[in-house]
Amino acid sequence: MQSVASMTEIPWTYYVYPIVALIFLYHVAKAIYNVTWHPLARFPGPRSFAASQFPYAYCHASGQLATTFHSLHQKYGPVVRTAPNELSFIEADALRTIYAERRKACSVFGKNYDTFNETRNQISNSVFLAGHGDHARMRKIINPAFSDRALRDQEPHIQYLVQKLITRLEEQAKTNGEIDLNQWYNYTAFDVIADTTFGEPFNTLEDPKYQPWINLIGKTWKAIVLASTMKSIAPPVTLLRKLLPTGLILQKEVDKFDLILNRVKEKIAHGPTEKADLLSLVIKSNANSAKEKMAESEIISNATLFVAAGTETVTTLLSSLTYLLTRHERVMSKLIREVRDAFLDDCAMTFQKLAQLDYLSACIQEALRLFPPIPEGLPRLVPPGGERISGYWVPAGTAVQVSILAATLSPTNFKDPESFIPERWLKSDPRFAADKLEACQPFSVGPRNCVGQNIGLMEMRLVMAKILWRFDLRCHLQEEWMDQPSYLLWEKKPLPIELIPVR
Repeated sequence: MQSVASMTEIPWTYYVYPIVALIFLYHVAKAIYNVTWHPLARFPGPRSFAASQFPYAYCHASGQLATTFHSLHQKYGPVVRTAPNELSFIEADALRTIYAERRKACSVFGKNYDTFNETRNQISNSVFLAGHGDHARMRKIINPAFSDRALRDQEPHIQYLVQKLITRLEEQAKTNGEIDLNQWYNYTAFDVIADTTFGEPFNTLEDPKYQPWINLIGKTWKAIVLASTMKSIAPPVTLLRKLLPTGLILQKEVDKFDLILNRVKEKIAHGPTEKADLLSLVIKSNANSAKEKMAESEIISNATLFVAAGTETVTTLLSSLTYLLTRHERVMSKLIREVRDAFLDDCAMTFQKLAQLDYLSACIQEALRLFPPIPEGLPRLVPPGGERISGYWVPAGTAVQVSILAATLSPTNFKDPESFIPERWLKSDPRFAADKLEACQPFSVGPRNCVGQNIGLMEMRLVMAKILWRFDLRCHLQEEWMDQPSYLLWEKKPLPIELIPVR
């Protein structure tokens, strides 16, 4: 009886401490293995990143992943080990190897679902997260909606909304010293992508009642990053995450994508319209597909993705280009001359004519290089059998990526990489003859490239050209606007700009 009583008196710490010690020793042993004997141990990179997933997770959760990878590549070279089982590359041939089309499905670099798809939401069934087979099926149905003909059909509607932006900016310029152009670009991109997707805008340029929904887009990407980061660091944390209230891991923010659900379902219920909006074209293409169709949940997911991605990428480019122009008077003057000399009236601006303005296109490309809308890499998994990437043999199952910002700011790929010099894209300046322009792929390459990049570029050209034709721009910011955190997309700050009417 005494022995039993004495056993019950043993403090709980008697059992807990050994368990904690074993867990600690396990992680120490695993870290030693990762640094010393792991198949990726021969690749350069900081030992802390090689030993544990925590440094990567910390950088991701704090919004510093893209800039940290840039710093690591500057120190360690074109390939860096950024996590125990992950490599980052910056060379153009790595882009082709990892992301380009492959004939055999078994040789495709698949999505790394340790990074993506942790949080179920309205983009979970989209082309962005689909597996290889589902992605090919959905792209076949979606592609006609982004054809050259579809783009021409959308032009009058985009022209109307961009002209509405100019009208609102003229009104604002009369009463306000400085205007937050990032906000107005956001309104415009949101209205344009809503109109092109659903056949009618949200009229945010007239009444910004949907501003909370626009703000939600950035919060949602951040929520997805934070949730996937929690998944990646350790099983105990994953267990803890499951025990927490949903709202505490930001699932609540993701669920708010349901705000757009009714609009999509209404469109599907009424069927395609005569107006060639993206969703009508997708519904038509889906109906005409003999075998492989898209489920309603997939149409909803892709429509939501169109709105979210279309708003953020266009806003990011327009804001960054505006900021860069105000900081580089020579480039600004040259671009203004090109735009104003090309058109006696901004009503004469068409997509076709704007595409012929070489310096405008060069400025857009240079802004995309310096401040790509998606600055982080898109992780993939090396297929069975392994693969040679940038001259390095990489074993199967390794997570690999081309870090977009690190690649576009690398002196390996570009001369004076952190300088805003659009002339490098004109291919006429011998200073930049050695630039590897193909290393700058802000819309990715291969079958998973951005399906809406052409319509986005047309919108960017039109907005920028009309603003430069109508206004002179002044920026009085003291701090560096482009110094911002990123959660897959940049978390953009306000961009106060003084607009001086010239017409």
